[in-house]
Amino acid sequence: AKFTYAEETFQPVLTREDEAKLLNYSVGLPSMMIERLTYENGNVIEYTKGIARGDRFKYHVVLEK
Repeated sequence: AKFTYAEETFQPVLTREDEAKLLNYSVGLPSMMIERLTYENGNVIEYTKGIARGDRFKYHVVLEK
């Protein structure tokens, strides 16, 4: 399926215990939660949610017209 558009949200959060274990990080330290909804003709075809360590998070955007 070809997507029409996607929306991505970045939100600072504090790391939970289960996330800290997976990320080899400490509980309560800053992290970045990334959620994405991908649409095809107005219908959601994909939802993703991830957590990135606050000390290793890098945001890169390329915009084209």
